[in-house]
Amino acid sequence: MVKLKKKEKFWLGIAGVVILLFVVQQLVFSGLLSKLKKSGREVKLAEATLKRNLKLQGEKDQVLGEYEKFEPYLQLSSKNEKLILAELLKEIESIVSSVGGSISNLTPQEQFDDNKEYAEYRVVFRLELSFLQLLKFLSAVQESEKLIRLDKFTAVARGEEARVLNIDGVVSLVVPL
Repeated sequence: MVKLKKKEKFWLGIAGVVILLFVVQQLVFSGLLSKLKKSGREVKLAEATLKRNLKLQGEKDQVLGEYEKFEPYLQLSSKNEKLILAELLKEIESIVSSVGGSISNLTPQEQFDDNKEYAEYRVVFRLELSFLQLLKFLSAVQESEKLIRLDKFTAVARGEEARVLNIDGVVSLVVPL
């Protein structure tokens, strides 16, 4: 066996320690590092899934809110013609009374458009409204839960300086079948 000098023993010991540290690092720390990277990827995946689910939940809540808003309209399709016309007449009366106007004539039309996808019901009306009440009426028709539509209307002043307008028009309601 070869006898080693002190300096050679020292460098051999250093080399042994370096090799030992390398082996420990490869066996212990690399395993921990790979597990840490894997955990990081799993966390990112879970965050992405959570974000997607939160976005879907928000969209679901929005759809449910819109469905609740239009549910009275959708329930009309299960009613008969007379009930639908009665609801349309009630809605118009409610809107006119809410804006402070008066109804001179409110007549449902006998004829309604009917096809395989929807039925359209119409009501002819004559109202007496001020200009401000007319604007409120138009806004209320637009925001109605029954999704009524103002097909046409004419506004005629009673005189040159009249504050009240005679409003003639047609309102319709389309109901899915």
